Amino acid sequence: MRFLESGRQTTFEEGLDVVIKAVAVVAAVYHLIAIFLHPLESVLHANSHLTFVFLMVLLPSLQKALQKKRRFYSLVTSILLLMGLAGTVYVYLNSEGLQIRAGLPTTLDIAMGALLVIVVFESTRRAFGAILPVFGLIFLAYAFFGQLLPHPFYHPPVALPRVMSWLGISLQSGIYGSLIYISANIIFLFVLFGVVLRITKAQEFFSLLGMLVGRKMRGGSAQTSVISSGFVGMITGSAAANIIITGAVTIPLMKKTGFKSEFAAAVEAVASSGGILMPPVMGAVAFMMMSMTGLSYWSICVAAFIPAILYYLGIGLSVYMNAGKENIPPVKEEVDIKLFLRRAPLFIVPFGIITILLALQYSPMYAAGWALVTGIFLGCINKDTRPSWSILVESLTAGAKTAASIGTVLIILSMAIMSVMSLTAVGPKVASLIHEWGMGMLPLVLLITMVVAIILGTMAPLAGTYLIVALIVTPLLLKLGLTMTQSHFFALYYAVLGFITPPVAPAVLIAAPLAGANFMRTVPAAMKLVGSAYLLPFLFCYDPALLLDFNRGPWLGMLSIGVALLAILSISIFLYRHFLVGLGWLETGLVAISAVGFLTYFFTRGDILGVMIGGACLVLLTLWQCVKKRRAIKGIVPV
Repeated sequence: MRFLESGRQTTFEEGLDVVIKAVAVVAAVYHLIAIFLHPLESVLHANSHLTFVFLMVLLPSLQKALQKKRRFYSLVTSILLLMGLAGTVYVYLNSEGLQIRAGLPTTLDIAMGALLVIVVFESTRRAFGAILPVFGLIFLAYAFFGQLLPHPFYHPPVALPRVMSWLGISLQSGIYGSLIYISANIIFLFVLFGVVLRITKAQEFFSLLGMLVGRKMRGGSAQTSVISSGFVGMITGSAAANIIITGAVTIPLMKKTGFKSEFAAAVEAVASSGGILMPPVMGAVAFMMMSMTGLSYWSICVAAFIPAILYYLGIGLSVYMNAGKENIPPVKEEVDIKLFLRRAPLFIVPFGIITILLALQYSPMYAAGWALVTGIFLGCINKDTRPSWSILVESLTAGAKTAASIGTVLIILSMAIMSVMSLTAVGPKVASLIHEWGMGMLPLVLLITMVVAIILGTMAPLAGTYLIVALIVTPLLLKLGLTMTQSHFFALYYAVLGFITPPVAPAVLIAAPLAGANFMRTVPAAMKLVGSAYLLPFLFCYDPALLLDFNRGPWLGMLSIGVALLAILSISIFLYRHFLVGLGWLETGLVAISAVGFLTYFFTRGDILGVMIGGACLVLLTLWQCVKKRRAIKGIVPV
């Protein structure tokens, strides 16, 4: 009898596995068709996407519960799945009526909306943990009980039917707000694009490129990590996924060439976290920014370019200085140039298509669709890069699960945070408090915003941190004279930096075990690597030229970028006390003056005196270092 029960259980689990793969393939095909043919109106398309999100989160959860023989959990998961499907089917059947009676829901509308809200909360918890649902519940509680709070957080009572209609079943807000369309039309497609690059072996191009650069530079194994993690993170939009994908290769290579475990883990953590800042993909936040600001996706990518380069340049310079200090040589491993050239088109052509189409003002959805088709075509030309059907299905399933997980985050942000903030007007109330605490002074308001963003970034997913800070603080920053682009990028950068900042430092928490490193020693190493990045958002808030907004003219704009480069160089030298050779205390003081001089240019909004002082100190330091190095080579003094 037990044998028969075990056999039936195994058969059911195998059948469920087939169902999950079938749903993933259908979801991929449907979203690809939707790019070019638009078979459903927008609301029903969003509802179809929500159905796939529920299926791709809850079916794998049910599979795990069955494997672990957790019967009660399996039963609860099955009920949740039925609740979610009941809600989406109800929307399919009543979409016209729901739009007509928006704000005046029937009892059945409210009940179905409540079902959807419950399933979204639990799906998010299973996909990303409890932090974001807890934030959502706090906002939801505020919507119901905010009338009991004192000024300035008081808001007029909101009836239960209105709240549930607004959050759950209204087809203009809540679950069906703007973020679900970003998830359906953009995020799902770019996740699939990442899958295509992986299964066609295009990712080998990143690793080989990093190794080519690493062979020419001091500490090249870490430079390999910086480059490859930047490229992969640009596609995945997830620091955690990036660390796992690239860290398995780059961390052992760094340790093999002489870097300490803590430093190797720190390099992987900071390089992977920054991938989301690098255009043209930038994960979910760029599309959220587009939705909230009204800016075109291309203009966001253009603005992101210089800060992203400066972020990675700061890491690369820090690696270079540390490698010189620790005497780490370049990578000695041979690079297969022929393989590199064969893999290059698999990455360059699809990314070129994305860039060109975005520059021509086509939608990100359309650009991603053509990049997907092109990537599949190029991968299938050669037998070496043509994926088998089993690999294709497995990869699509993994990609659909990832896209569904990201989808739950965006949906709960739209439902429990954006909608509640809109319903209760809590954003302006918090902004007025920040304005009061900052005494209306831009530097203090920016400092408070930085602290809030970093604290949230250590706990919540990046998209959630960025959204909360952007909704609350950016209107205040606009009143204080910043542009829309400056305000939103300020929120974004500190959300990313929160990922590597204690006490939690989630990116370091993932990278340290891969390197066998001590977490407490890895965190300071990671923060030191991106020391200049903690100042970078302040620089582009005081000088929009770093966001390629040349409002003072192109020549002064180019000067600002050059001064930023020199500031980052000086900061890296100061932090590691190494340039061409090690620095003495007088040299350290000289480079500190240099860094302050370059930074003064930004905070005084263009005073050239600071640049002249900083430049003079850096030239003097360079000459001093050249003399020391020459004497060291001749054996007169040690390096």
